[in-house]
Amino acid sequence: MRDDLALTMGQRLEGCVTGLSHDGRGVVPLGATVAFVTGALPGERVQLRLVHRSRRHWHGALEELLAAAPDRCRPPCILAESCGGCSLQHWEVASQRPWKRQKVVRPSSALATSVTWT
Repeated sequence: MRDDLALTMGQRLEGCVTGLSHDGRGVVPLGATVAFVTGALPGERVQLRLVHRSRRHWHGALEELLAAAPDRCRPPCILAESCGGCSLQHWEVASQRPWKRQKVVRPSSALATSVTWT
């Protein structure tokens, strides 16, 4: 485990992406904290550079893709990497569906259990 106090802005690290944030950025555990990395997919091994620190986490820039996920694909839009409008175009649609479904189901189920019907 890395000690969060040893992390510094601009530092380059290697890590494995364990999931996606609510906005589709790869989540890379860094000891007691995490880095959110745009363009990284679950199951990938990446080299990242720490670019910003928030109170509880880091934001990282994808420097190099060391091992790609099997469901990574070529984005259909030629502007995908520079535009930023469609952050998951490099992920196969079939792999996106369960993640997108959970974004709807999880909040809905939490709401359903907190409602009291009279």
